Amino acid sequence: MKKIFSILAIALAIPMIIACDKEKEDDPGSVPSEAYKAYELDVTFGNNHISFNQSGTFCAVLERKLLTKAEDEFEYISGLYTVVGSDFLTFVLNGVGTLEVPNKDGEANIVFTPEGGNESVVRGQVKHDPSTGSHADLSRTWIPDSTIVSFQIPGTPEFATDKMKGFDLNAIEAFAAKNGVYMKTPFPAGLAAEYFAFFPNEYLSVKFKNGDTYVANVKGMKITAVSQKDLKYISGSATAKIVKGKLIFTINARFENGDGKNVSTKAYITLVRKPSN
Repeated sequence: MKKIFSILAIALAIPMIIACDKEKEDDPGSVPSEAYKAYELDVTFGNNHISFNQSGTFCAVLERKLLTKAEDEFEYISGLYTVVGSDFLTFVLNGVGTLEVPNKDGEANIVFTPEGGNESVVRGQVKHDPSTGSHADLSRTWIPDSTIVSFQIPGTPEFATDKMKGFDLNAIEAFAAKNGVYMKTPFPAGLAAEYFAFFPNEYLSVKFKNGDTYVANVKGMKITAVSQKDLKYISGSATAKIVKGKLIFTINARFENGDGKNVSTKAYITLVRKPSN
């Protein structure tokens, strides 16, 4: 688990506009899983936020003082959860600890116990997600199926295009380098995405196979993120649409190449729904 990880401009560390398809006939498999729908909620206590989606995935932004191990002031974490109880719920956060909250909305005592650490009781808020339709269907976990990415070859109007399985930043970086597009700071190994997850509190998390977790805030369906210090983003936008059970991202961006020149890029990321646990 690591601090917030900012994604390449070809991906999600650029502002993105989400436009979910509201035509249910185009998405016959969009019925939410009732097994986890009851626990689709957001919990806030102090500067800490934990959110749960209907696919059994949680996203947490926790203060370092609450954890026995952390790399920065805050720890950005995403993983799987299970639930115990009915009136008072105990969420078991895989590899992190437990969260205890009442099974109702409103102000309450929030009990958080990290693995190997001490119990903390903090006054906070519990809020279930009342949304329905396409927005509710978005609040789940999505598995990358394929990526099509195009880079403008520096010094020419031509684009180099490749299609690859999943969403792998290392593979994308290598393809870019073959076509004269160089990132200012190389990525560490293991940056193939395990999943993308949306949550009721308007978080988006991307979990990578090396353990890194990226967290973005989503306000009014506009996704924003902290830029990587050594990579200068100029402009970018993306749309996402649920079509026949798949989530399709279309991304357009311009960013500063390693040689200081501007590079245009376009990418399509196709994701499929992760079954509920």
